[in-house]
Amino acid sequence: MLMHMAEYICFKKKLGDVLCNQCPDNKATVRCLECERYLCETCDRWHGIFLEKHKPVPLTELVHTPRSFLKKPSMCPVHGDKNIDVYCKDETCEKAMCTTCALLSHKEHNICDLREFCDANKKKISSSLEVLKKAPELRTEYKSKLAEQNAKLDKIQEQVMKDIDEHSRKLVENVESTSMNLKKKIVKYVAKQKAKRDEQLALVDKSAELKAEHVLYCQQVLSFARDVEFVEMVKSLEKKGKSLMEDLPDLQVENVFLNTETYKRAELSIGQISIQAGKNHARDVGAEQSAI
Repeated sequence: MLMHMAEYICFKKKLGDVLCNQCPDNKATVRCLECERYLCETCDRWHGIFLEKHKPVPLTELVHTPRSFLKKPSMCPVHGDKNIDVYCKDETCEKAMCTTCALLSHKEHNICDLREFCDANKKKISSSLEVLKKAPELRTEYKSKLAEQNAKLDKIQEQVMKDIDEHSRKLVENVESTSMNLKKKIVKYVAKQKAKRDEQLALVDKSAELKAEHVLYCQQVLSFARDVEFVEMVKSLEKKGKSLMEDLPDLQVENVFLNTETYKRAELSIGQISIQAGKNHARDVGAEQSAI
């Protein structure tokens, strides 16, 4: 497919200098889509007389219709005069072929029209592209949510730090040491949650690049690939598209609060002050916060 695209680009660049394949001294004015030869006006007239079914197209028209230029007939490698126009859908085959091959070697197989098969699969690829095109909106919303959760975690950390300071000041030196340990646990606890979200932010950005590359690649395939080439690429395109349409995990903030009951029993429970975590606990810092 890339070779054909490169051929079209070269043709477009040297449009005014294309020479006739029959008489190289004259410049070509048309190209026959059937035999893929460039012809001058004189050769085109004789070509039309002997090959009435062939379709010569003016170069000035062809340069603006790349699909016509690239849409070459695919001939069977076994039966050279037969067009490849059917497709075997059996898992053991999954290949395009001519009708003669289908009759001789694939009688009991599931044979369908190649054009219909391509059209159906192009619709599937196009549909998946529409989903990928909507990905930026979902990605922006997801990143915003992660950022908000990080901000909420900062507030949770700030509030719990204040609680720790407030109650730690009431304790003796031994409790101050415990207070420092609690702070470390809080920082580690919040950092662990933020790390997950930072990792997701990085993955979202990387996913955006891969989606954009795949969308561009698929658009080129849909526009320029021949049927034979396209059917060989369908599975890999579908597999790649599905791998890029991953579900974004809905991370939940585990809110925290300080267990002040332990401080009230400080004289009896010194050294037993702990951090409790859970999604269903709440404190003054807000109904959405869970407990430390």
